[in-house]
Order: sequence, then structure tokens, then C-alpha cells
Amino acid sequence: MSLDIINMIIGLLALAVAILAFIYTWLSNRYSIEILSTEFEKTREHNFVYFEVANTSTRTILIKDIKLFTNSTELSDNGFDPEEYEEHLKENSTQNFNPFNVNSMPSSMNNIYLIGNSEFSHNFTSSVQVAPGTSKSFSYYLDEIPNKISVTTNKQVGKMSKEKSFIVHFQNQN
Repeated sequence: MSLDIINMIIGLLALAVAILAFIYTWLSNRYSIEILSTEFEKTREHNFVYFEVANTSTRTILIKDIKLFTNSTELSDNGFDPEEYEEHLKENSTQNFNPFNVNSMPSSMNNIYLIGNSEFSHNFTSSVQVAPGTSKSFSYYLDEIPNKISVTTNKQVGKMSKEKSFIVHFQNQN
């Protein structure tokens, strides 16, 4: 009888190890995403928000949609173009310029060619793949600062859902 008890204990231990291995494999192979670097700055009288969607899983994932919300109101990019803004400022400052009067020289001759690529909106426009352990950056010019970001993917990332929502707090960089 003692041999039967030992066999039973070994069998139960093997079952427990198999269940733990299954749970570990299932947890490590799940798709997961996170929102990183939530920042905003007030630039040229507009709110410029920036964030990254990171793939924290071990397999490539496809982002199919991103929505920004303030409370329950969906936000969209306001269409601000820093290049057009700088060109407009330049036109206004040169209209009053008199080459024979030194005092009429604009205080700052804006150069639109100094605008960096990071100052333009990089909205989500179409599906994008995110490799494991990497992230994709998105930026928007918005009238309000969002407090929620919803990301839809091609794989289950939430509780039985392909959509995951994040409550976010954007840090002011000014």
C-alpha cells in the first residue's frame, strides 16, 4: 500500500507541474499593449499631445484603431499645421516691413525650415504593426487634453476583447 500512496503523490505532483506549465505558457503568450510617454505641451497656442503604444508581448501585433477621449467625448486632431502658422506669421511681420526704416524690422524673422518633424501631427491613420518589445509614436494637436486612450488590435488584448482602454494623465512639458 505504501507504494500506491507514493505513486499517487508522484501523479498529483506531475499534474500540478503540468497545470502550472500550462498557466505559465498561456500567460506568457498573451498579447499585451501599454501606453507610454504621455506628454503634452502648449505650442503655438495649441495643445500638442504625444504618446507611444508599446507591444509588451512576445509576438507582433497589429493596431487597427486608436481613439482619444475627454470624459466620454471623442477627440480628433484639430488640423493645426505649424508650417502654415509660421508662414502666416512671416507674412504678417513682413507686411509692415520698411527697408528704409530700421525700427520696422520684424523682431524675429521666422524660418519655417527650422520646424522639426517632431512638431507635426503624426495621427493614427491606418493599421500599423508593432513588433515585440517595440513601440509606435503618435501625436495630435487637440483643443482639449485627453484622459482616456482606446486602442483596438487584431488580437485579444483586454478581457475577452480586441480593444483596450487606458486612463491616462498627460504630463506638461512646458
